[in-house]
Amino acid sequence: MKLSMKTRFLPVMHWYIQNPKLFCIAFLLSGFCSCGLIQNDTPSTPSNFRVQDIDANRVNLAWDKSDGHVVYYLIERRDPNGSLFEKDAGYFKTTYMDSNLECETTYYYRIQARGEEQNTMSDNPKTLYSDYSEEIPVTTKTCLKAAVISQGDNGEGYNNGCAITISGGLKCWGTNDHGQLGLGIFGYDVPGDAVDIAGLTEGVKDVSVGDMHICALTSLGGVKCWGSHKYGQLGTGSTDDLYDYSFGYSYGPDPFSPDPLDVTGLSSGVTAISSGANYTCALTTQSGVKCWGNGFNYPVNITGLSGGIVSLRTGYDTACVLISDRKIECWGPESWENAPSEVFTFTESIKGIAVGAYHFCALFSGGDVKCWKGWVGEFGGSLSFGDTPVDIPGLSGRPISINAGSYYTCILNSDGVIECWYPDVLQTRQLYKIDLSQTDFPAKKFTAFSVGFKFAYAITSNGGVKWWEFDPAGSEPGTKVDDLYVSGLAGFIP
Repeated sequence: MKLSMKTRFLPVMHWYIQNPKLFCIAFLLSGFCSCGLIQNDTPSTPSNFRVQDIDANRVNLAWDKSDGHVVYYLIERRDPNGSLFEKDAGYFKTTYMDSNLECETTYYYRIQARGEEQNTMSDNPKTLYSDYSEEIPVTTKTCLKAAVISQGDNGEGYNNGCAITISGGLKCWGTNDHGQLGLGIFGYDVPGDAVDIAGLTEGVKDVSVGDMHICALTSLGGVKCWGSHKYGQLGTGSTDDLYDYSFGYSYGPDPFSPDPLDVTGLSSGVTAISSGANYTCALTTQSGVKCWGNGFNYPVNITGLSGGIVSLRTGYDTACVLISDRKIECWGPESWENAPSEVFTFTESIKGIAVGAYHFCALFSGGDVKCWKGWVGEFGGSLSFGDTPVDIPGLSGRPISINAGSYYTCILNSDGVIECWYPDVLQTRQLYKIDLSQTDFPAKKFTAFSVGFKFAYAITSNGGVKWWEFDPAGSEPGTKVDDLYVSGLAGFIP
């Protein structure tokens, strides 16, 4: 019986499936056809595995491409406690960034190339492994000093942040149109790079950021400011040797300095500083307060305040001092030489105060938080707590610090969680919790934070910086807390 071509070919195909290599070899020897052999093309070990760059909580790794067929590169990280983490670095790149690391910590990395059998009919080709490279140790850089971070913005494009490193150096990032980055030049923004401020790479005790100016307190008790001097924010007493934003020369309508300048009469004797939108105030060793800006280009004594000042805080254009831990005295730009314009007295001991654009809050030693005042009628509704201080309900954990933006307030609690609210919290009972333990692994905590008109920056327990944005109209703050990577500082990649 004559078999059909199909009938004769089926046994051959069955034999091929069972013995693909022999099938191909047989066909090659017969000269019938040419086909590729099954390749056992194991990739070579990636060579020149190295560190490209290190920061406080991230590392850039690089290597040379492997020979052979590579499906992907596998990065293995060994943590100080011995835990191993494997990360797929892809197949077409020869660099990889590992982030979310602890600062001042040594990690160990090695790399392996992985491929698979070629020219096989199998649905599950065999994985082929190169040898691992030699393990390399990587020590992350110095942690950010968690005590001091400052941020300023006006909601219209001006946005700067500054932080003090563990060594006492000052680094800033963001807008530079008025020389806020202290580079000696202006007009070059570096939102993703923290730059050293000239003359302030060590010995910085405190920093405070306004809308378009920045001031620093040195360990010697002196104050230096830079950026816009349009409203006298630099406190130099004149516009000599300043640039002009509009025309590029001195004495113009919008003077500024891209270099830190000494504030007149404050080369020593200052214990704290705090900046509002267009002014800064300083608390002196004699328990006095001096302010400049808001139309005064030199420090003005704030007269009429009670003695025993404990701390100083500023809002948009209102400043307050805490007196002997139970009384708060405040003043605005119209009452600098006749303060205070408002006085609030409490029976409980106050641990910290916060000043917004129109509202005030106090953190009491027992952990309670009260707020009062606010703006009525803005954004089509009320953003006021009322004239009588009211308790903020529903706070979790024990508050340890408090800070206010223009229209909202936040606390940092002992669990490392930040909680924020608007004045309508009394009606909505809505608190906005920002908890890194739910999003970051290994779990992180916040250690310090600063808020402005729209933006907030916070330092994490591994020395990183995170940021989020608020809606000044009083709706929910940004639901996604982004990682802010600041080169030269601790940070993350967005």
